[in-house]
Amino acid sequence: MANTNDDSDIELELEQMRRELAKPEPITSNQNPASIASNQNHTLVTNTQNAEPIASNQNIELYPQKLYTSSYIAIGLLIVGVGAGFFTLYKAQQWTLAKSQTVIAKVETVKNSPDINSLTNAEQSLTETIAILEKMPNAPGFPYKQAQADLVKLRGLQSIVGVNFLAAENLKNAEKLAMEAAILVQKPPHPVKVWYEAKQKWQMALLLVKTIPVSTSVAEIAQQKLPAYRSNYEIISKRFATAQQAADFNNRGVLKLEKAEYRRALEYFTQAVSLNSSIAESYFGRGIAYSALGNNQKAVQEYNQVIKLNANYSQAYFNRALAQYVLGNKQQTVSDLSETIRVEPNHARAYLERGSLRYELGIQEKGIEDLQKASELFSQQGDTKNLQQAEKLISQWQGTAEPAAVAVSDAELEDSELDECEDAWQSHSPALSCYLPSVDITNRRDRQPLNTGSTNILPKTQSDAGNTETSIRTPSRSRGGSFSRSRRR
Repeated sequence: MANTNDDSDIELELEQMRRELAKPEPITSNQNPASIASNQNHTLVTNTQNAEPIASNQNIELYPQKLYTSSYIAIGLLIVGVGAGFFTLYKAQQWTLAKSQTVIAKVETVKNSPDINSLTNAEQSLTETIAILEKMPNAPGFPYKQAQADLVKLRGLQSIVGVNFLAAENLKNAEKLAMEAAILVQKPPHPVKVWYEAKQKWQMALLLVKTIPVSTSVAEIAQQKLPAYRSNYEIISKRFATAQQAADFNNRGVLKLEKAEYRRALEYFTQAVSLNSSIAESYFGRGIAYSALGNNQKAVQEYNQVIKLNANYSQAYFNRALAQYVLGNKQQTVSDLSETIRVEPNHARAYLERGSLRYELGIQEKGIEDLQKASELFSQQGDTKNLQQAEKLISQWQGTAEPAAVAVSDAELEDSELDECEDAWQSHSPALSCYLPSVDITNRRDRQPLNTGSTNILPKTQSDAGNTETSIRTPSRSRGGSFSRSRRR
């Protein structure tokens, strides 16, 4: 019984295999065609009692036939796959050739366009198409020769488009520089730096226009702009030369201030502003010179002009405070010191002077706060002399209702202030204490007020002609000591 069941299972498995085989059975060596026809109608008999696995008159090689069929299927698939890949590659190359013809036709219409966007798009299309055609294989079945012919045309167009693109870009940059230069010099006068920047922009714009080839698409536009650009460059160059000459006079004035030659310095500064009325440094130098020569009212006017040109010129506010104090305008002095601090929060001298003046005006608490801030800043800045001054005033005034007088003899005070003012005069911004009647520095130095109507210009000498800087030198700020301490004598 066991054998019968096993045989039945084998028969079922064989029957399933037969159904899977689609092709006719192969002819064996011991069969003839006639017997094959009779055997095709033969039906296997399944006998659960005593069945044979295979009919005696059949010679079927099932397993070798199955392996043989699978091999052919794999080879067929491989051939089909290779053929499909070749066909796909061939079609891609044909499409590329068609695209190259389209690109050539399109670029021909825009290669001489002055429009940068059109030229940019054309350049991009040419670059992409050339990169694809360069990969065309030189093999049978591929249009290699046609690809090479198209590459020659595409590269030629790429060269033309590149030249026109560069020319159009140079023209665009030149127009941009010209616009910037024109805007820069609106509403003159201007400092020498502005004229210099405008001159540089016109020079570059002119150079870009002049280098555009006459064969390019924008050559005609460039030639139309060339005369105007050349004229503007020449005009701005002359303005710059004048501004530079004014800067030279300003710098000579600074040298004269350093030598305490205030009349000569004033005349140089006057010549500078006559050539270029926008040089804030020249007005600032004139303010210093007027104060040194005893004309503080005129100095205030000069500092007003400085602030009009540059509202953030902190030292102009401070120096105007010095002049206002000498003129007796204490409230204006406090206001200018506050403006100094607004523009330059770390201006320790402004805190020291404002603190002293506030204390004198009865605002003791605010005055001591200013002195404490001054002490902190002097400590950070390493200014030992003024640090000691601030700390001394704080120790004298803290806890008192009225300002304490400093017990110093007239002779000692005069000598110490004379030394302090000597330093201040040499730095062009004397401390306010130098203007107090008790220490008449101007008279002791034989400095008489300058006749403000004089505008004579000194001739150039060999010693005056040493400074040819383009940049403008700024007179040094004042240094040393409180200008308000001597009023408590």
